[in-house]
Amino acid sequence: MRIPLLILMLSVATAAQAAAVPFETLFRGARVLTRAADAGEGYGAYEYRLPGGRAFTVNYTLGLTLQGPPRLRRVAFDVQQGDPRVPALTSPQLNTAARVIADTALKCFNLLPSRRAGLIAWVQQVNARDASNDEQTFGPMKLTFERQQSSGLGYYVSTYTLSRASTPGTAPWTGYCTF
Repeated sequence: MRIPLLILMLSVATAAQAAAVPFETLFRGARVLTRAADAGEGYGAYEYRLPGGRAFTVNYTLGLTLQGPPRLRRVAFDVQQGDPRVPALTSPQLNTAARVIADTALKCFNLLPSRRAGLIAWVQQVNARDASNDEQTFGPMKLTFERQQSSGLGYYVSTYTLSRASTPGTAPWTGYCTF
């Protein structure tokens, strides 16, 4: 009798620890430009107003589980500076992007709060360098950076991709996001 009771208690405790956060709640102060999903993928864009009234768009693509509601397995944020001559984001753009990336890492990828400062510092460092590719692990989460110049007007697009192994919502990945 004790073993079934212990198993029941552990399953209830594990379910209670799992914290689902709706993805759209991470974008404080932003306006939704687009949002859509289909089997296994999602995408969208949010617009922020920076000091001086300038718009800054954060685009995203998601890798989703097929269970309902879909859970995020991977998130890629695409941002661009707005000047084809300059690859790096401006300070207000970078602060906004770093905050969005850090909030997503903590809420959707169960990153420990103690790793937030290191993650933000890394995002700022790769933005300032001329590097076109880099990656860093923060505990179980991998953050990849890629900068490309578009073939049209030549704008630089910086992509930050967050991912981790295992299944969102199951130990040890108990903090996760839904879409």
